[in-house]
Amino acid sequence: MSSSAVIQDLTPLSEQGSISLAYFYCDFRDPARRSVQNAIFSLMIQLASQSSDRRDVLQELYSNYGNDGQKPGLDALLECLRDMLSRPQGTTYIIVDGLDECISTDPQGVRDSVQLIQALVGLGRKDLRIFATNLHEDDIHNALQPLASQTVSLHENEEHNQGIIDYIKWRIQENSRMRRWRYEDKVSTWEVLSNKGAGA
Repeated sequence: MSSSAVIQDLTPLSEQGSISLAYFYCDFRDPARRSVQNAIFSLMIQLASQSSDRRDVLQELYSNYGNDGQKPGLDALLECLRDMLSRPQGTTYIIVDGLDECISTDPQGVRDSVQLIQALVGLGRKDLRIFATNLHEDDIHNALQPLASQTVSLHENEEHNQGIIDYIKWRIQENSRMRRWRYEDKVSTWEVLSNKGAGA
């Protein structure tokens, strides 16, 4: 299941006030959406909008840093987010899509996006649900695999792979230029693209 599908399923519950929901899409094409600090800010603003107690925590952060024009660092942001989540507000769902697309403040150290998930899991809160997605990169996988209660590899999911193949075939057949291709060329093209789409 994609993060968009999870968000779509949870949004009605959030609108009813049954749960708290915050999410962030990382995107390598947008520098602002590659920053874990921006991701944390976004998550905190969303959580603050759903709880006065959590809003108070965020306001305290602004009061501590807003007067002298300094921006809080990653550690301060993580601490504030942890503090917000310690204020009970029913079950809270946090979704971060594309951990691998975020840049890190320390390229030689643990990725900022990994530190974010580690900090959330480290809270050990039973009322917190975390859903994170990423391309399979060894450092992320090795760091987060031991923390996950459940993992799903879409590239190992036959239904997902078949969906990729069907979509590629459809696009080739519907493309006006490709319709004139020889059948053998069409087959060769969708085989190559399907293998790439399935991670081969």
